[in-house]
Amino acid sequence: MKEYVDQVGYGVQWQEHGGGPPVWRGDLTRYYAPGQYIGSNHKNSDEFMKTTPNPGNDKRGTCYGDSGGPILKEDSNTILALT
Repeated sequence: MKEYVDQVGYGVQWQEHGGGPPVWRGDLTRYYAPGQYIGSNHKNSDEFMKTTPNPGNDKRGTCYGDSGGPILKEDSNTILALT
């Protein structure tokens, strides 16, 4: 059985440098991409889960700047993990 998740990002596209620490910039719209939970026999600990942000190779998913965004149970507000 395939289990799907919704991976949420922050809509940032670039870093602005100069005059202090780098600042993330972009449209700052919260986006999501469908993903899929991947079961694995390689267990790090109960605190980790493995997902693919691109099960259909349609060039979606999370990226740098999305760290800390939630990975939600598909079509719900239940947080399973963080990017």
